[in-house]
Amino acid sequence: MLNKYLKQAIDAIQDGELRSYSGRGMYGSECVGLVVNHIAEFTIIVAQAAVFAEMNEEGEDFVLEVGDVKMDSMGKGMVFYWRGHTFKE
Repeated sequence: MLNKYLKQAIDAIQDGELRSYSGRGMYGSECVGLVVNHIAEFTIIVAQAAVFAEMNEEGEDFVLEVGDVKMDSMGKGMVFYWRGHTFKE
């Protein structure tokens, strides 16, 4: 569900990148990563994804999933990632 609604939001907004990510202490395992240039971009994407989820009566479940997020700095940008969720193209 997380992949689906984040991808829909990115497609609608035309900003951010959803990809596979291996964060600190993950020892090579990969998860869903959302790469953005600034925190406002992340906020807009997640808000739009929540709207899409709510339109499909999955808003509450989406909010629970999206809340378990971690963040790493990538120099010019940042990546928000969810360890328990596998990236799907």
